[in-house]
Amino acid sequence: MLLISQVIQSLVHSYHRSFNGFAAKLTPEEAARVSKMEGVASVFPNRIFNLQTTRSWNFMDFGTDKFGPAQEEDVIVALLDTGIWPEHESFSDANFGPPPAKWKGTCKATNFTCNKKLIGARYYNSENIYDKSDIKSPRDRIGHGTHTSSTAAGRKIEGASYLGLAEGVARGGVPNARIAMYKVSWHEGSSETDILKASDNAIADGVDIISVSIAASDPYDYFESAIAIGSFHAMKHGHFNLKCRRKLWSSSCISLQLLTMVADVFPLQLLTFWFLLLGTIIAHSTGYDVAYNYPFPALAISAEDGVEVLDYIKNRESPVASIMVAETSFKDISAPIVASFSSRGPNPISPDILKPDITAPGMDILAACSPIAPPTPHASDTRSLMYNVISGTSMATPHASAAAAYVKAAHPDWSPAAIKSALMTTSFDVDPRKHPDLEFSYGAGHINPTRAIKQGLIFAADEEDYVKFLCKHNIDNLRQITGDNSTCKGITPGRGWDLNYPTMALYPWFAISAESYLERKGSEINAVFTRTVTNVGKPSTYHAALRLLQSSIYNATVKPSTLTFSSVGEKKSFTVRVTGPKITQQPITSGAVVWADGVHQVRMPLAVYNYRPGAPYDDA
Repeated sequence: MLLISQVIQSLVHSYHRSFNGFAAKLTPEEAARVSKMEGVASVFPNRIFNLQTTRSWNFMDFGTDKFGPAQEEDVIVALLDTGIWPEHESFSDANFGPPPAKWKGTCKATNFTCNKKLIGARYYNSENIYDKSDIKSPRDRIGHGTHTSSTAAGRKIEGASYLGLAEGVARGGVPNARIAMYKVSWHEGSSETDILKASDNAIADGVDIISVSIAASDPYDYFESAIAIGSFHAMKHGHFNLKCRRKLWSSSCISLQLLTMVADVFPLQLLTFWFLLLGTIIAHSTGYDVAYNYPFPALAISAEDGVEVLDYIKNRESPVASIMVAETSFKDISAPIVASFSSRGPNPISPDILKPDITAPGMDILAACSPIAPPTPHASDTRSLMYNVISGTSMATPHASAAAAYVKAAHPDWSPAAIKSALMTTSFDVDPRKHPDLEFSYGAGHINPTRAIKQGLIFAADEEDYVKFLCKHNIDNLRQITGDNSTCKGITPGRGWDLNYPTMALYPWFAISAESYLERKGSEINAVFTRTVTNVGKPSTYHAALRLLQSSIYNATVKPSTLTFSSVGEKKSFTVRVTGPKITQQPITSGAVVWADGVHQVRMPLAVYNYRPGAPYDDA
């Protein structure tokens, strides 16, 4: 009884809605005694968390003390998106100087003002189709473009939150960079012609990074894709183009509700319709790692937990339940994990090129929002918010764009291929035990901008390299991509193993008999990858090491296995030969070639896999 009295006197908080418990100031001895009491499930110490909102940057060791070099203001990030809300505090130009001299763009808008941070804005709607909710200007009605813009380059804002959730500091990856918005997305979608025109304008305007959080539902060959064509020309003119493909990491299994107070206990019933006052419990078997936004009290649970809830309802005369305000967690020890909704490889157009390239945060990202955009997917939700939490590939893209902008600020003379190479070869390793599809899930790994600016060797593919690759891909319409008189004279169709790319992918051919499409005979593993690296660090000697999974079924050799560089800009070539037995229906096996000089590590992932018959280069 004395202990209970001491606990009551030292009580700090009591909890009886979300769970049954209390917080009290106890000595270690008192806490130990309480933990042994009947009915006590656990006793644990109070932990103090730092205020963090856009936690994704800290997650990749890119904290607020690493805003980037002083020349960050010279970097211009272009976003092809739904527009932007120019008055948002994330885009304030306080203490900014004039735009860099290379900027040739404009602010083509009505009732819309640019500034020294948001230096340009255009909008495109070639179909001239507008929904009643659309705004004929670069102003953002949907909220998507404002969110991606602030994620990439939004200023540091104190006290940002989603109705109190995740309250703390919000910032973009390169908060001192400039932003140019090219509105190509509307209520009805995004026109390819508008995307291509916006890319064209962005190149002419002098931007450094083009961030495109837009993707088609089905893959298109290069000469049929406006985004691919635009990317080629961006590369040709030295602009870095990032396309929407990846999204990362499973966070918590909470739902996000717009509640201002804790819900009371309500009768729990089986309903066939949404009931706003009672709220809803949603059980599903997919998307378990996504925190969905709802305009009413809601709880998303797994299908297994849903069965238990149904059993509870059926076996209680008066079942009751309450849905509480979501609680945000600051650390998920399971991360990084590629989200369940993320697309996977292999590359359906060029199977000799490993895709995806890299993984970036895209789960439960809090960033700026248009105040006239519905804060949830429900159009009837008319509440106005300045910040929102969204998950998706679109959220991963501006993270990668910001990382590229950071590298560009540190190395203004680096080409798009050099920046891409540095980001891919310095990425954090991702645990293969959590991803049965290995590199087809996470690519080269999780993006690490801090290490990327310090890389020693890069794979500097240029326009000629890509033209040669397209020729080997048997592109008859090459001029539709290059826009010039480039030809494939002297180049025959074949494998794309010599594209100077930071990763390697190998799939054996299938030999399919004329009698039966189902009779397949796998070919032996036999490929030679040719690569050329450029030294961007101090004179040094690099040694190659092979890292193969224990389950690997192939052997690999690197020649030469030592590369010595005496000056910056010096180039050296090497080959990686991969051999192995015939394989059929073999799961993906992977490894890596790592070049190291004691200071730098240049990691090249290697994946060997079977591919579906009928794909490009198939010998059927």
